[in-house]
Amino acid sequence: MNNETIYRLLKCEITWKEAAKKERCGSYVIVGTEEFHVDVDNIMTAIDACLNGKYTMQDLIDWANVIRFSDVFSFETKHSECIIGILDRIEESDEKNNELTRADLNLMKEKLERNEQW
Repeated sequence: MNNETIYRLLKCEITWKEAAKKERCGSYVIVGTEEFHVDVDNIMTAIDACLNGKYTMQDLIDWANVIRFSDVFSFETKHSECIIGILDRIEESDEKNNELTRADLNLMKEKLERNEQW
């Protein structure tokens, strides 16, 4: 996948569906030529995109799947357990058909701010 597209996806400038369509990619596991660093701010931005209506819940789930399972992304070491726990919870909400609520998303933001595991 084009590195610019990966960067725009990480920053929530585009949705996974838009990125996949542009790059003709059908898998959540993407490959690029650079490694992208994921930090707390990236996760907060994605949650805020959902809370503010820029992303649907499905967009957030898709985003979390790509970020969590693609080797092109590395996680901020200091917060990696917290970040991975939040990404896993978002991703699992789709599998268990247990949609996240606004309260869940706000709690995730609090956990990220305090570097607490989900």
